[in-house]
Amino acid sequence: RGILSRSDSQTLKQALAAADDVGWLNEHLWAGLVPYYGSSAITLLGSAEELAETFLEYKRIGVSQFIISGWPKLDEMLIFGRDVIPLIRDAEGDC
Repeated sequence: RGILSRSDSQTLKQALAAADDVGWLNEHLWAGLVPYYGSSAITLLGSAEELAETFLEYKRIGVSQFIISGWPKLDEMLIFGRDVIPLIRDAEGDC
């Protein structure tokens, strides 16, 4: 955490401050690992349905690109592609 706290990045500083305050930024967005791994450790947590709705909420406010990872990487990406992406695509078709 030491080197991260000396960064000039305002985004990183905000993420570190938010993680210090509560860890949870909203119902599905957790920043508990940010103090240890940096802002890329902000995590979406929830069921496939909850995650799909969260991604759609971000889309509604104009976010169009995400960096997605999981652990173990291959297993989590297969689950994401099988369970979450179809829900997002179905909802997009309803728009």
